[in-house]
Amino acid sequence: MKYYLLVCEAATGIVLMQDCTTRFQNHGGTTKSPRIEVDSLDAAQHRATGILIMHPGVEVSIYDELENYIKTLPA
Repeated sequence: MKYYLLVCEAATGIVLMQDCTTRFQNHGGTTKSPRIEVDSLDAAQHRATGILIMHPGVEVSIYDELENYIKTLPA
């Protein structure tokens, strides 16, 4: 099963691109998806932890491939 990470600014909730710094702006659906895809829940949690270490001030939400919310790891 695939899992997806969605990174947001913790203070504002604004969704960030995969670089975890650029704000997502979807102008007519032409912008690349901000989701980060991983192959397992363990991989998702590990990747989220790494993002939180490298990018203070963000939070990372994990979803499964059916877009069911799993959890959010805070900053």
